[in-house]
Amino acid sequence: MNTQKEKIIQTSMRLFSENGYHETSMQAIAKACGISKGSLYNSFSSKEDLYMDSIEFFQHAMFQKAQSLDEKHFSTKKETFIQKLIIQIEDFLDKRDFILLQFRELPIRDNQRLQTLMEENKNRMMHWHKNLFTATYGHTIQPYIWDIVIMFEGMMKEYLQLLVHNKIHLSIENLARFLSDRMDVIIDQMNRDQIVSILPLSFMGEESTYNKVEHIQRIISDMKEVIHTLTINKNEKQYYVDSINLLEQELQDKHPRLFLLRALLTYVKEISDLRSYSDHLEQLLTEYFTQN
Repeated sequence: MNTQKEKIIQTSMRLFSENGYHETSMQAIAKACGISKGSLYNSFSSKEDLYMDSIEFFQHAMFQKAQSLDEKHFSTKKETFIQKLIIQIEDFLDKRDFILLQFRELPIRDNQRLQTLMEENKNRMMHWHKNLFTATYGHTIQPYIWDIVIMFEGMMKEYLQLLVHNKIHLSIENLARFLSDRMDVIIDQMNRDQIVSILPLSFMGEESTYNKVEHIQRIISDMKEVIHTLTINKNEKQYYVDSINLLEQELQDKHPRLFLLRALLTYVKEISDLRSYSDHLEQLLTEYFTQN
């Protein structure tokens, strides 16, 4: 997006928030931007187009801001997760008047174009949360990833409503850490108890066929990544790397031996950071061998 279009969007968002959609004219937006009305219409064919583009711009800007955190180095994946939640909450509160405008002045049910856009934004946010959780907790959560996303978004929505409508003052950082800690508990239990998902992987119209082999490979990849972050003796770390490599080699054999795979996983379970991965992988392997 060029600089002038971005300036127009930023200005229009401010005017829409301050004065309302219907009370904000294209002439007022052009004047606030220091351009002619004709120049404004060269960039946006109508006020509705400008408003719709502003909604998309807001969400995309938040995604970009969160993405920039990947270039920084936080102590853990969870800390990166928390910092991205903080950005999401801060952006929502900063633009709350603009967001609420969609429901206050432009009822979604009466505007098909807005309804479609809001549905697309919701889907993008859900996929963003899905990727965020997968990056933080690994692929062991893949079978019930949409249940996790739905539970998290439900909690997030209720707290955001309290902040906006009830004007309750909460620390944004404390809220992000609180939500993150609650998800730790939920995900740990789901991994430990091997919870059967309510929502299928095809819930969002993707991954309608579940590839167990690919899932196993992703978990192994996650385990390797975790091993490299461990603060243990270099030689000891190499033992665990060798064990995972041996496990991977055994899986590539035409007739992999389940007893050997289980023995290797038992050894890897000695590391608490790898236990949930190992437990989940062991169940997947058992299911795979049973079906094949």
